[in-house]
Amino acid sequence: MTQHQSKVAARRTRAAPPKIVGGMPQLLRSSRPDLDARVFLRWYHMLPQPSYARYSMRQRRLAMRLLALALGQHPPVSSVRDVTIAGPGGPMPLRIYAGGAPGASRPAFLWCHGGAFQVGGLDTADSICRAIARAADCIVVAVSYRLAPENDLKAGREDALA
Repeated sequence: MTQHQSKVAARRTRAAPPKIVGGMPQLLRSSRPDLDARVFLRWYHMLPQPSYARYSMRQRRLAMRLLALALGQHPPVSSVRDVTIAGPGGPMPLRIYAGGAPGASRPAFLWCHGGAFQVGGLDTADSICRAIARAADCIVVAVSYRLAPENDLKAGREDALA
């Protein structure tokens, strides 16, 4: 193999860095998960294997909260405020994140946390809300909606609309 051929072969085997266009990576599948995903999977596979149904809802919620607090990156934002508004089922906590310069007008984004409408909350959504506020230079309003099974599924939707 000539020196030129070896250089061409080396260029072909070297992966190009992902290009970012409009906030979306062009490389949608990697050869391995990113560091955060690997840490989560390692943590998950170290857990004892009894059925998830064996844990109480309180234990499930606590585990999700602790996991989010331990693994979340918590990027800095201009401000984070906890407020409470009147909701259909009583006082409703919100967390408001501001990205960019303080006091500037910007669009708002409503974040309803994940967790299958049963687990999750303001703490489990903190890292992603911060990241959205920074990346989109917007206000993110995270709502702590009423969860099942204590509440009907419609309760969470009513809270989000409020």
